[in-house]
Order: sequence, then structure tokens, then C-alpha cells
Amino acid sequence: MTLNLSTWRIASLFLFCSLPFVAASGQSTGSDAASGIQIIQIKWEKQNRLPGTYDPAIIPTGIALSQPASQTIRPGTVASEQANRDIQLATAHPSSQETGVFGNAPGVPTPFFVYSAKVKNIGSKGIEGIAWDYVFLNPTTNAEVGRRQLLRVVKISPDKTANFENLLPFRALAATSPENQKGQKFIEQAVIQCVLYSDQTTWKNEQAPQAACDYLKRAKEAAKRQ
Repeated sequence: MTLNLSTWRIASLFLFCSLPFVAASGQSTGSDAASGIQIIQIKWEKQNRLPGTYDPAIIPTGIALSQPASQTIRPGTVASEQANRDIQLATAHPSSQETGVFGNAPGVPTPFFVYSAKVKNIGSKGIEGIAWDYVFLNPTTNAEVGRRQLLRVVKISPDKTANFENLLPFRALAATSPENQKGQKFIEQAVIQCVLYSDQTTWKNEQAPQAACDYLKRAKEAAKRQ
């Protein structure tokens, strides 16, 4: 399946109305000397944002880096069709610099799931992009119950920290997804799949497919044209 780069919007405005933060029962942080990234903090929450802030800096609908049973969106499903319509709308009607709202859409906040991370570059090279997964685990069995595959084009100089986030439309996830299980606690982890450095070399997780780095490079090129 070919990647349609027109569906990417790497940069976004951050006008939002936040709903209550969803606390995790456990979060995994740590460092990976090989990748040069230290994960300081991760979290997810449900927020209302204006349509112009839509930021699908994730693997496009129907394309996954891997095929876990709990992948975010399956091709051919209702969620896939809805997410496709959202991306097409964002592409056809970009936000205005003055209002940050679609030209033909009302300024009504739309619910999104927001996945954010704070990381530090502990390596010797500058970083220009990260492919990462937000993973939910059952606290009793340690089995994976959800995985969000995400991309972020972000510059991080050596020994510096950065905060970044990715958005996923609320209606793109099934009612049985971990994010929609009120009162249920999960172990949450961030898994770095690929890192793009300023010298255009990459580091790839041994468990990650080559597609992780390929999509990240394409996202970086798409960001240059914006």
C-alpha cells in the first residue's frame, strides 16, 4: 500500500479545551543508550480541540508498522472509514492562520485522544524525528491490550529535552479500547521504534519493521514542504 503524503499534517495549532486527565496505574520510563533517547514522562488524555488543530501525525489509516491483534485501526472497518473522512477534510480545508479553524467548519471543539511524551536526547547526535508506540498492558497478565503507532517530526539537540504529542480522533477507537474503559487501570509504556538523526542516519528497534524508519523519513520530507 502506498503512502499518501497529502494526508500528513505535521505542524498544528494547539487551541484546546481539556477534559479531565486520565491517570495511569503504571507508566514506563527509562533510557536506551543505543537510540539516544531517555523517556522521562508519558501520558494520554481526552481533549476537545478545534478542527483546525487536527494533527494526524500517525501512521495513516489502514497502514500499520506491525499487525498486533490490538492495532489502532483495521482497514475496511467503520473506524477506518471515519478516520479517512477526517483526514480528507483536514487536507481539503486547511486551517486559516487567523482563526485556526477550517474555512467551512464551525468553531466547535472536537474530541481527540492526545498521546504526549517528554524525552531527553542523551546521545551525541541531534534528533529530527521519532517513531514511537504508546502501549497498554494488562496489569495482571502483562498482556498487550492496545497499541498506538505514532510519528513525530521534532528537533532535539544533544542533552536537551522536548515535549511532543500526537492526536487520534475520538471516534477512531472502538468502545472496547483501553482509552474507553472507565475505571480500568493499565500499565502504560512508550516504545521507541525508530529515530531519525540530524545527519539523516537512523536507529531502529530490533523488533520494529523497516517501515517505521521509512515513514519517518517521508514525514520529515513532507514537513519540509509545508
